[in-house]
Amino acid sequence: MIEDQELREIYQVSGLEHVQNLESGLLKLEETPNDPDLLQTLLREAHSLKGDSRVTGVKSVEALAHRLEEILGRLKKEQMTWSASLSDRLFQSLGGLGKLVHEAVTDEPSGVDVNQLLAQLSEFVPNLETEPSAPTPVAASRRTVIQRQPLLIEDTTLRDTYRISSDEHLTKLQAGLELLAMHPNDQSSLQLLLDEAQSFEMDSRLAGQKPLEALIHRVENVFEALQSHQLGFNQVSEPLNRGLAAIAALSKEATTGELAPIEPDDTLVELDKLLANHGQSQTAGASGQNAALDTIRVPMRYLDALMTHTGELTVTKTRMAHATQSIRELTALWDDLKRRRQKGNALRLENVQERLDDIIVSLSQNLAENNTRLDLIAREFDEKIRTLRLVPLSTIFLPFPRLVRELAKEQEKEIEFVMEGGDIPVDKQILEEMRDPLLHLLRNAVDHGMETPEEREKAGKPRGGKITLTATQSGSHIIIEV
Repeated sequence: MIEDQELREIYQVSGLEHVQNLESGLLKLEETPNDPDLLQTLLREAHSLKGDSRVTGVKSVEALAHRLEEILGRLKKEQMTWSASLSDRLFQSLGGLGKLVHEAVTDEPSGVDVNQLLAQLSEFVPNLETEPSAPTPVAASRRTVIQRQPLLIEDTTLRDTYRISSDEHLTKLQAGLELLAMHPNDQSSLQLLLDEAQSFEMDSRLAGQKPLEALIHRVENVFEALQSHQLGFNQVSEPLNRGLAAIAALSKEATTGELAPIEPDDTLVELDKLLANHGQSQTAGASGQNAALDTIRVPMRYLDALMTHTGELTVTKTRMAHATQSIRELTALWDDLKRRRQKGNALRLENVQERLDDIIVSLSQNLAENNTRLDLIAREFDEKIRTLRLVPLSTIFLPFPRLVRELAKEQEKEIEFVMEGGDIPVDKQILEEMRDPLLHLLRNAVDHGMETPEEREKAGKPRGGKITLTATQSGSHIIIEV
């Protein structure tokens, strides 16, 4: 299990999100196996999962994600072809990945044989370099040697051009950061930095430098978070400087072929953690697990609203302290009044009564205003807290396509599965209770609601059928239909 609690919580969300996105992408890849954009997206997800796992020391997931990345890369380069058997092995591996991620954050045994999954994937690429057994976290943590192929732009003309352009971009980015350090809220400087980074990213893409492109793009994300005030300059200053240093080292490597003593994935993961910790990603649920949704991601605007209400509570607390002081003064005056009445000092008695009247009127107004403010803030807090518990239906919808696919394959049925309304927000607790009933409905739909292709043909129907899972909202009600 991951020892560091903060890393464990982040990995619980990010790791399962990557697995979930890979599953969704593979389902689409079955329909369009030669889609280069889709393959690139899957490659990025596998690469990110590998990097996250390396940083957190989950070597079993790192090894399996690396093998998956190699196969996806070969598919993209058309060095191997898509097949039904490869699809089955990839889905089997993703199922194992989901369990291994769950094991890393809960310490519950996954029962997954990593070496067996690695060997099964290697069967599809006979010349793939044999992977050693997944190392233990202890042994892996002692390995500090950089193990990757150096970047190098093969075309000499392009290499020279990139050397000049990358130096210019880096100089401008560094100068812009120094200027931003002096004027952290300067939006024009931020826009210039963002434009420069986007230009640098495009140059790296044209030069075929994917690791550099990915790293520069993440720096852009940080600039965008600064622009929208979701992050402050003090939070990002050091990570951005480390990011630029990594980009500079990789740029030199791309133009000289000399291996830089850095791991690009490490810098990517650091920037990802920075963004993830401040609400830069959408909510992601568990993939392939029936565990409770004990972690959710919260959009920054919701936290901003809660912080505003917290400030209002502080103001009201101060006002209540003043009211408490008035009550103490009122008590003292009342005691004084009783003493004066006993002594018969009429003039002093009249002064005390006037002061009492003033305090009572002021206190009544103060308490009425504070009660109104507290009532309003309490309602706002209740509404915002309830909003924080809302997660999209897709949190439980996403594992269903794979379930239907596997059931259809087992029963040799041809089924198209369609989902609609996954973006509708639902309370987290209700969502957890809906998973099992929906699983049961879908199983029944495949088992009993859908005939075999031969039976459908005899009945005059198309060989393939369709199962649709639809969610719609009507007022305060959500209707789910299978």
